[in-house]
Amino acid sequence: MTLCEPCQAFCGRKICSEDNSTTQGCGPCPWGCQNTTINLSECSICSPCSDQVDLYDWLFFAFIMFSVYGIHFQAIIRLSVGNLRFMIYELLSAFIEVYLGFFVTVLSYSPRGSLYLTSCYTSMQVNLEKWYPFAESTRRISYELATSSDIDYEESCLYEVVYPRLTLPLFSMMLSILLTLFGRPAFIYLSRKFAKEKPMEPYLFSPYLEALDRLPYAILSRINYFTF
Repeated sequence: MTLCEPCQAFCGRKICSEDNSTTQGCGPCPWGCQNTTINLSECSICSPCSDQVDLYDWLFFAFIMFSVYGIHFQAIIRLSVGNLRFMIYELLSAFIEVYLGFFVTVLSYSPRGSLYLTSCYTSMQVNLEKWYPFAESTRRISYELATSSDIDYEESCLYEVVYPRLTLPLFSMMLSILLTLFGRPAFIYLSRKFAKEKPMEPYLFSPYLEALDRLPYAILSRINYFTF
C-alpha cells in the first residue's frame, strides 16, 4: 500500500482499488466501519467493524425496547375501556409490535439473518467522544514534513462511530412505531366485540393515540446509554 499520513480524530481512508494500492483522502468511514489506526505513524484505514456485541450492549438494547413497551403498557392500563380480556389482547398486540420491530431490525444488521451482531469497539471502549464524533473534529494534528514545516488542518467526520448502538435502537423504534401505526387500528377493529359498551367505541383508540404521542420521547439512545 502507498504511504500516507494518518487522519485525525475518527477520520479514515477508504481503499479505492482491488489490490489495496490506492486510498481516498481522509473523511468519514462508511457505515459499519471504523478507523483502525492505533499508532499515529500508520495510515488511517477504514475497515469493517469486527468486535462482538457483548452482554452490556444486549442489556442496553433490551432496556430501550422495554422502555418503549412501558409506554404502551401504561397507556393501556390507564386508558383502556375494554374488559379484562380485551386489555390482555391489547397488551399482547403492543408486545408483538415492539419486539417484532426489534427482532426484524437485528436480523437486518450485519451479518444479515443472524442474531450475532458485530460492533465498532467494545462497550468498555465506548466513551462520550465516540458518541459525539464532532467533538473530536476540533483537535488539530501537526505533521512534520521533510521541509520542517508543520501542516495543521481540521476535518469533520460525522458517522456512527459507536455502530450499532445508535441506529439499531433508533431503527427498532421506528419500525415498532410503524407496526403500531398500522397494526393497532386493525387489531382494534377486529377486537371491538370485546369492548364493554358500544357507545365507548371511540375511546378504544385512547391508548393507541397516547402511545403514539409519547413514543418519540424514547428516541434518546446516546443519553440512555450512559444513564443505563
